[in-house]
Amino acid sequence: MKKKILLSMIMLTALLWCVSAANAASSAKSNTASDAVSISDVEKKLKESFPDIKFDSINQSPIKGIYEVTEGRRIYYFAPNESMLIMGQIMDKTKKNLTAIRMQEITAKADEVTARKAKDLPLDNVEIGDSGAVEKPLSSICQCGVRKLQQTNVKH
Repeated sequence: MKKKILLSMIMLTALLWCVSAANAASSAKSNTASDAVSISDVEKKLKESFPDIKFDSINQSPIKGIYEVTEGRRIYYFAPNESMLIMGQIMDKTKKNLTAIRMQEITAKADEVTARKAKDLPLDNVEIGDSGAVEKPLSSICQCGVRKLQQTNVKH
């Protein structure tokens, strides 16, 4: 009886080991297939899953299989296999906030673009004070309805 129980336990252990090894091999193949996903495939899946997001860029994140998606000055993370969008911070094992670092990079680039656009504004009518401050409001040089709205409000 003890021999049968011992033999059954050995066979069960061997069977579990085989199943575990098969699952590990299957998982490794699955991971290799997901590694081969291109950014264009991720972009297509993102557009299908979240058509309302007008993203600027998609890049591989520090986490395998998760992609960084930027929209303006926002950062999201996208898991294409699960069609899930993640909002939050990624920290490495040294507690360095990788999302905050990327956010600083994105903000710096956006600030550069804004500065270049500001150089193109028609500043002929703007008066600069002694302190370097703009004396006339920017709405006076704006080519939009803000100035008209201000003039309308003054008349009433």
